[in-house]
Amino acid sequence: MSIKNNFVWMGSKDGSYFVKSGYFLSSVMDMEDHPSSSETSLFRSSLWKDIWKQKVSPKLLSFTWKLCHNIVPTRGTLKARFHGHCQFSASCPRCGEKEESIEHIIFLCPFAQVVWKASWFNYLPNLIGFPGFTKWWCKILMLQDKGNFHEGCDLIVFLCWSIWKSRNAFVFSSVVDDHVGVWHVPEGSFQEFMQESVSSCTKDLDRQWPMQRWTPPAIGIIKINFDVSFDFVSGEAGAGVIAHDHLGVIIKVDSVCFTASSASAAEAFIV
Repeated sequence: MSIKNNFVWMGSKDGSYFVKSGYFLSSVMDMEDHPSSSETSLFRSSLWKDIWKQKVSPKLLSFTWKLCHNIVPTRGTLKARFHGHCQFSASCPRCGEKEESIEHIIFLCPFAQVVWKASWFNYLPNLIGFPGFTKWWCKILMLQDKGNFHEGCDLIVFLCWSIWKSRNAFVFSSVVDDHVGVWHVPEGSFQEFMQESVSSCTKDLDRQWPMQRWTPPAIGIIKINFDVSFDFVSGEAGAGVIAHDHLGVIIKVDSVCFTASSASAAEAFIV
């Protein structure tokens, strides 16, 4: 008596294959291949829940989820998905220097680098050894969990969305956006969204930053001005200090590098 051979899926009790069981098994195998660390622990336990906790619109939540899954339709991902059977190049349409990936669009393209530098974060992503969006986002969430970043994660989502929209405008409509404008759009949208959805934050978000002209001090008084730059990922900070007399003559200039837990702590250190 002969018995016909059948395929059996070992990932389920009845031997039938389901996408859910396949995804679970691949996740377990990935965890076994990559030993746990503080970052992977955060990734496995709370990353997806933390995405949906961000105070942004559902559209931006979905976009962040796609970024972390690396399923945003960049030229690089489309080329790989269709095994190279595409009529377009996988290179970045802006700079043409590297393959267009999520990390390149949002962080590593020269255009994106200038946008981040012009933003409130004053951030310059490291071109060498960049960890990828998901691991980078895990570090940002760690800062949020420690209470050092507050609404910064929400603003980052708005900024990433603005950079992505600017990229699409460039590719499909040949629109060349201004770097500073790409930052100001999410900054304004973020404040508007928070004012409408979170009444407890209205007082902080209603702060105004009027343009002020520098004025010399009174006779016999020395006026000291300073500015602080803070890297919210590494915790490194730098400050420049300049002193003027009543005639506006520069008396002394100095700079210093140090580490701090937040931008406010960095400013307090200099004061």
